[in-house]
Amino acid sequence: MFEKGPNKAGAVDFLKSVWASQEPAALEFYNTILKGAGAMGTYLPSRTGSNYTAADEFFYKSQAVYGDFAKWMANVPALRYTANYNAWGSAINASLVKMYKGELKTPDDVLNDATTLYKQSISQ
Repeated sequence: MFEKGPNKAGAVDFLKSVWASQEPAALEFYNTILKGAGAMGTYLPSRTGSNYTAADEFFYKSQAVYGDFAKWMANVPALRYTANYNAWGSAINASLVKMYKGELKTPDDVLNDATTLYKQSISQ
């Protein structure tokens, strides 16, 4: 849908300006949503806001927990999507639905069912 939009360039520019800009206003957006909603962005330059270093009374010794998360963000590896990513995701989702319905009882049952569904989907 995005590819077919009438103003793709404008949409891309808007998203970049809000989510991927190092302009002070954009970085302050991340700082604001962190404090207001506990929403932590993964855009590495966003880690500079005052809320990332602020003490949080909820945690032990008022730990600045968001500062810890911000440090750890830089070490999170990028996801590698394989050709079978969607097939495996669909199988897991279908098996989880069966679990919620009570058809599968244990995590092993869910994993075995998902594996069977996955193998069926890639062998077609």
